[in-house]
Amino acid sequence: MLLAVDVGNSHTTCGIFDQERLLAHFRLRSEPRQTGDELAASCQAQLALRGLDLRRLHACVLGSVVPALERPWREFAADHCPALGAPLLVVDHRLDCGLTLAIEQPETLGVDRLINAAMAWQRLRGPCIAVDVGTALTCDCVNARGEFVGGVILPGPALALEALARGTARLPSVDLSAPLESVMGKNTREAIRAGILIGWGGMIDRLLERLGAELAPAGTPVRILTTGGMARLLAPHSTRLGDIDPWLTLCGLAWLHQRHPRP
Repeated sequence: MLLAVDVGNSHTTCGIFDQERLLAHFRLRSEPRQTGDELAASCQAQLALRGLDLRRLHACVLGSVVPALERPWREFAADHCPALGAPLLVVDHRLDCGLTLAIEQPETLGVDRLINAAMAWQRLRGPCIAVDVGTALTCDCVNARGEFVGGVILPGPALALEALARGTARLPSVDLSAPLESVMGKNTREAIRAGILIGWGGMIDRLLERLGAELAPAGTPVRILTTGGMARLLAPHSTRLGDIDPWLTLCGLAWLHQRHPRP
């Protein structure tokens, strides 16, 4: 079994794979002060609920946007996974991911963006944009030659909602999953919900329109592949989000591990 670990700013998503098949998945909090022992205890508890065991893991791959958590995951793999045939594979911009990085300062590229773009290209094999609606909202572009040519980064809807509640005296945080019946909120909570969901949906559409126009000649289809915890909430309010795969990043990590088998 392979453990794929996607460390995000707020949460860490873990997936257990048999070859390319996702067997199980679970989430942990991304806590930079965690130790390898604490990660092992959390993972073992989650695996036990699913009838699995750390001792059956034969491989582990990590993609992290939180530098402080790389070392604890290395300790976790080295100290608590006795069946691993090789050290933890850590994905970064230096790893061959099937794309040419046609950007400035590739060392600053978030590994989640790299993985999503690489997986979108592997699946679509043409001009494409990988959209990730998480803490940050990212749109990452690959041209017809398989070159990663750039993208955009902006706050995700949940982060915007948090900033609105924190930066004002009387505006509350709201449940974005509650039904939205109209763009004209009849109370403060409805108005915030409409503003975040419809506003972010429209913003994504405009960004994808502009990105697509730059990415490929007029008339050439640009396909969109979307992931992220907020993707399904925004999809009804966007006309361009395209296919949604909630496990795109995990599947990309598993694919990269197959592409780079350890000795």
